[in-house]
Amino acid sequence: MNERLTFMIKFFLQIMWSKLTGNPVREELGFVCCFCNQSLTSLDPDPSDITIIANIDKPKEQQADQFFWCHAQCLKNKLHKNIVEFYVLDDVTKQKPR
Repeated sequence: MNERLTFMIKFFLQIMWSKLTGNPVREELGFVCCFCNQSLTSLDPDPSDITIIANIDKPKEQQADQFFWCHAQCLKNKLHKNIVEFYVLDDVTKQKPR
């Protein structure tokens, strides 16, 4: 199994256990953020991933993709100051009271 699929299965099982027990999952996932090199934990809104698709304007067979793990806040901190809306992070943090 590839790394991303293994991670997604593990993450899904942790989320399901969290929903059943009512306890947030804070386990380190064995991956690090591509911005700060710190461990990722399974606690909203993390983990996040950035997917890069090269040659997006070309036919599918000429494209290539790669993904990187990150903390959502690290990504938000790296965005240009003129990018004022980061709705994915805003939507996730509004879903659950802290």
